[in-house]
Amino acid sequence: MINTDQIKPDMPVVCSQDGQFATVDHMEGTNTIKLKKDKTGQHHYIPVSWVTSTEGGKVKVDRPGDQAMKEWSTTPPIMSYEDRDTYGIYKGRLNKDGPGPQLMGADTLLGNDVYNTKDEDLGDIKEIMLDMASGRVAYAVLSFGGILTLGEKLFAVPWDALKLDKKNKRFTLDVDKERLKIAPGFDSGHWPDMADETWSKEVHSFYGTKPYSSEFGSSCH
Repeated sequence: MINTDQIKPDMPVVCSQDGQFATVDHMEGTNTIKLKKDKTGQHHYIPVSWVTSTEGGKVKVDRPGDQAMKEWSTTPPIMSYEDRDTYGIYKGRLNKDGPGPQLMGADTLLGNDVYNTKDEDLGDIKEIMLDMASGRVAYAVLSFGGILTLGEKLFAVPWDALKLDKKNKRFTLDVDKERLKIAPGFDSGHWPDMADETWSKEVHSFYGTKPYSSEFGSSCH
């Protein structure tokens, strides 16, 4: 078994005939290697399962270079929190329902899929916002990029509105896909003041949640 800790940025990637055809950018989760951009400016991705050796400071794969370049992917892999677990947080906690500890690593949740109760793909988690006064997670910032005309608009969803789906290793948001067209959102260049109570009430009202109270007695978002 290959020790992925030995796969480092800038290592040459060589084919079964020892010719270099790519260079490592970084590990993407625990099962995928992201390669540096090629001459056209495109990143590619290859699975760790291709790798036969990391000796001599080179990542060697099990197929000829021309075959590898036909079979590599140009899109990032869809990864669950288990796939993103580079520090062994969930190791040894697997069961038929998947990992689901009461405490989870925030970095492993970024990029996780969000579906509604109708099993429709709503998007994924882009960022997690912490309330620094209380230490609580206030919002997950989501991109509902695949929904009609929403494009890459961002949405702050109260953390209490999201439920962990351990079986499918993703999150559930109980909101109809069509209704999200009118959800309060923003673009990446114009983030709202999330400490503003008026904004907070609008967001919580939309998702049917309530702002919690901090230890200082004020409303937290």
